[in-house]
Amino acid sequence: MDISVINSIQDQFNKNEATYLSSSLSHRKSALDFALLHNFPSRKDEEYKYTPVGRILKKNFDFEKITTSKTTAIHFEDHFYKLKGNHLVFLNGKYLPARSELLNDVCCQPATDSEQSFKDVFDALNVAFCENSLNIEVSENYRPQPFFIYYFYD
Repeated sequence: MDISVINSIQDQFNKNEATYLSSSLSHRKSALDFALLHNFPSRKDEEYKYTPVGRILKKNFDFEKITTSKTTAIHFEDHFYKLKGNHLVFLNGKYLPARSELLNDVCCQPATDSEQSFKDVFDALNVAFCENSLNIEVSENYRPQPFFIYYFYD
């Protein structure tokens, strides 16, 4: 992995470290260590053959927190909730349970940071940096219904 990418990731983690829950900090650090010790996939990996991961990582991304608008005056329910299924609504990346509509045999809850697992570099980075993750659970006898996920940004 390119040293500038490693330094950038490490610097960002150090900057955010004070905001993470102390109960999940060791798990986040182990995920970060895993990510820094393993290489990102390259064109030699079949799943990433056409994805220039190295070129993407060299871009200067802005990791500053997005401010969520106080107003949620988006009226879309009348148009889309007629479709039968589970409707999950996100505003600026934050789940809005009051605006979401789930069927009875589906449960949506915030996940605790220590529950997240990682198997590859991208999973590990998600565990290291993610805030406000979401668990979606379905009952054992769940009849498949579509999930409609709405992302709104202001």
